[in-house]
Amino acid sequence: MIELYVHAQNGADPKLVKASEESTITELLQIIATTGDLGGKVDEEIFVFTEDSDEPVEHHRKLSECEIRHRHHIHCHRCRKVQVSVFYNGEHHETFGPATTVKRVLKWAIKAFKLSPTDAADKILVLKGHGSEELPLDAHIGSFAQPHHCSVELSLTAPVEVQG
Repeated sequence: MIELYVHAQNGADPKLVKASEESTITELLQIIATTGDLGGKVDEEIFVFTEDSDEPVEHHRKLSECEIRHRHHIHCHRCRKVQVSVFYNGEHHETFGPATTVKRVLKWAIKAFKLSPTDAADKILVLKGHGSEELPLDAHIGSFAQPHHCSVELSLTAPVEVQG
């Protein structure tokens, strides 16, 4: 048995799930469904991604064939791609796989806005219109896409410093 960190579209914190390396992706989805993270059912509409991959793994393949090992991170999502919009003195759009880390999106945004290393040094990503809470760099971007939507809006900003 191996343990896997499973990310889903319902939050940034992964759940720990146990499965056999010889389990298929479909069998893994059935195990995950028992935790309630997939709405209690498994269907072909759920895609499984390894961390930072842009393409899902096929449901008939075994975990070992997909090189999914002990303590690896995977992401389960109904969206094959997530449209990311980042706002900072304008707007840039890019499409990522749901298992793309916030760290990778941040690097893309800094490059897209052509920020100098000095200007980029203190930048973070936050959900647009949801305060100033920094998105964890190791979180998956698909965790922030709204259910049944395949998009997320972010703001590139400097962290808010508390005085006092």
